[in-house]
Amino acid sequence: MVERLEKRGVDSFWMYEIFQGYEAFSRAGYLAAITKKAKIGAGVVNSYSRHPTITAMGAAFLANVTQGRANLVIGVGGDSWVGGMLGYDQSHPLQRFKEYMSVLRTLLRGSEVNHRSMNFILNKVKLAPPPEYPVPIIVACEQPKMIRLAGKLADGLYLEPACCSIGYIKWVAQTVRERRQEMRHFQLIANLQLRITENAVEARASMKPMLAFHLSFPGEGELYLEKAGFPASLAGEIGEASGVRRLIREKRSPLEAFETDGLKEAAKLVPDEFVDQCAVIGDLERCKDRLSELESAGLTDVVFSFQENESENLRILL
Repeated sequence: MVERLEKRGVDSFWMYEIFQGYEAFSRAGYLAAITKKAKIGAGVVNSYSRHPTITAMGAAFLANVTQGRANLVIGVGGDSWVGGMLGYDQSHPLQRFKEYMSVLRTLLRGSEVNHRSMNFILNKVKLAPPPEYPVPIIVACEQPKMIRLAGKLADGLYLEPACCSIGYIKWVAQTVRERRQEMRHFQLIANLQLRITENAVEARASMKPMLAFHLSFPGEGELYLEKAGFPASLAGEIGEASGVRRLIREKRSPLEAFETDGLKEAAKLVPDEFVDQCAVIGDLERCKDRLSELESAGLTDVVFSFQENESENLRILL
């Protein structure tokens, strides 16, 4: 599938990494082996579970083996997984992430690092061999403080969840512009669901359970809805209906919500208009128009997620 998509003009392949799922760098290595020109987005690499030196080692090798096609995507992770399930202390994420970025940048430049703080200790650490090509660092995040920090320190933003409405994207783009003097090389990437179809009603219905899952997370759901022009309070109703907020309170995996009917009930609360803001739905011409809207909103790249109708989308694209 990847080989055929690359031949048809798809110029990048991206992945996500969550705990209990597939690991990022091994998957990126596989993609490197079966592609020739496409960029590869390795991530989302969690900055708590990986020391910056280990992350730099993986990114450097991937950059070298692909001759500069690698993009590194990093993030701090949601507290339900990182803090709740794995027990990492996330009490000062911004300061820790600043240090993480500083160490990572220095290592990927091929320089030696001496660093000592409450977060990291490095004594004369240097990559050998160093990366032969630049490695863009893309930050996956959604909250205002981290977006501002990433806008200042990173090479791009990766808006991973499926809730990237037009309103949210415009707000992120404006937030980044306020932190940077130069936007020319900054990447703003969103992960959106794609449905090439004549049946928009059926397409919306198939997307709602996944949207309900993402809207269920405290703080995140409220933000996504508010920026799309909907009441933030709706996130609490969705989160309780899906069971996700209960699982978080009990420090259990939010993915357990997919084992019950809770998401089906929560999906009924997701407005059709919100789905339309967060996806590319319709026939080919409508999808093309939608891409133009997203570009005008500030996106530089779109990562399509096919999900249930993968085979139908691929049949059309290939």
